[in-house]
Amino acid sequence: MKLIAIAALLFLAGCNTESTSSTSSNAIVSKKDGPRIAVRDEQPSARQFDLKCETKFTQRRPGEDADPPVPLLDTLRLDLDEGRWCNSTCKETKPIYAISDREIVLESSGGEDVYPTTVIHRDNGRYESNSKVGGIYDHEEGFCKKAPFSGFPTPQF
Repeated sequence: MKLIAIAALLFLAGCNTESTSSTSSNAIVSKKDGPRIAVRDEQPSARQFDLKCETKFTQRRPGEDADPPVPLLDTLRLDLDEGRWCNSTCKETKPIYAISDREIVLESSGGEDVYPTTVIHRDNGRYESNSKVGGIYDHEEGFCKKAPFSGFPTPQF
């Protein structure tokens, strides 16, 4: 009997909504006296995907041997159509530096003292990232596999 009462309450709560307006890519749903919620109603394209990466990270300080490799797991979110990407926490998206048939360059500054460079080779999924900050060299390498796109955060404004 309790299950029937709960189901009835849930049904009535679901019926307490206003009409839905939509655009070609988003639908705005408004509950009576409640917040507006933006819902994406389109499927990701083949150029929107996640990469599940297994890498090993090493760091070397000037005059020292490199630290032992540390295994890392990370998920990268990429949208090649928009030219944007982010890492697993995805607090903000960043522009992709370059896209070609052979590789995706996520970042590359090419400077002398600070040079983050992150490249993913499209033919085999090889991941390479190098940076130097204040004389400390970071190197990360491994492989990535394609996974369904988990999306980007909803813009605040």
